[in-house]
Amino acid sequence: GSTQLGRECLNYYLPRIKTPKGSIVALDYEDGASGSIKANTDAIIAGMQQIKNAGYTPMYYSYKPYTLAHVDYKRIIQKFGTCLWIAAYPDYLVRSTPYWGTFPTMDGVAMWQFTSTYINGGLDGNIDLTGITHNGYDGKQTNPASKPVKPSNKKHVDVTYAMHQRNGHWLSPVKNAGSGANGFAGMPYSAHDMLYIKVNHGSLMYRVHTIEDGWLPWVHKGDKNDTVNGVAGIKGHTIDGVQMYYTTPHGETYQQAYYRSQSTQRSGYLGTCADNGSVAGFDSWAGMLGEPLDRLQISINDHNNY
Repeated sequence: GSTQLGRECLNYYLPRIKTPKGSIVALDYEDGASGSIKANTDAIIAGMQQIKNAGYTPMYYSYKPYTLAHVDYKRIIQKFGTCLWIAAYPDYLVRSTPYWGTFPTMDGVAMWQFTSTYINGGLDGNIDLTGITHNGYDGKQTNPASKPVKPSNKKHVDVTYAMHQRNGHWLSPVKNAGSGANGFAGMPYSAHDMLYIKVNHGSLMYRVHTIEDGWLPWVHKGDKNDTVNGVAGIKGHTIDGVQMYYTTPHGETYQQAYYRSQSTQRSGYLGTCADNGSVAGFDSWAGMLGEPLDRLQISINDHNNY
């Protein structure tokens, strides 16, 4: 919980870092927290800002129970976007593939350490959910004294998506987001149990939260005819939350998924979400848990159109 001690440590270690500017520097916060959540969080934010000012990508590394007990992590992601590196694994057996049942369901997770025993003898295994591990390794360096200039090669990205009425049928797919009946996926005042999303450029991963099951596994393609690998959801189980991340191809203008939803129990759209947590609202997931999600809008862009 000491901002001053953290500053002194970073003053010593930052000049000794040999990885490229822009690459990840993570604050490992697993022990020694003070009794004040505010003081702990203030120290973490100050340290991450110092890392950012030095030209690196700051991340917060810990595990979920310790974080919830000692840190206001919502303040961290409000300041730095999707920047959490969370460890969560079921056991210490050798495990080369993740067990998604232990995925840390919290806002702002950019990387998940799914094991500390990837091989015999010990090796961490991680899933990069946002492409953050590429930072600093594309030959570009971040100048901390100035704002980065956006590249000019922005590509138009179409996102196509559709929802399945609970115990019903697939509704017509929607491309991008607009006004009127064709501007969203879903059926007003209806519950839905499955969703598929696909993009024509770059890549997108998504998952849904259901009232019955919580967060379900990530899906990496969109195909309503493939209910195992191409659709998020379980037939008959009510969707009440959606989360997604868009990955921009290297060398192109950075774009992300902007999306928003309505529920059957409220009028009007809930707050807009951005996949890096950069806009106000329920950042990093859309919906209101416990309330069936009845409408969804998605746009892939470098700015928020909503």
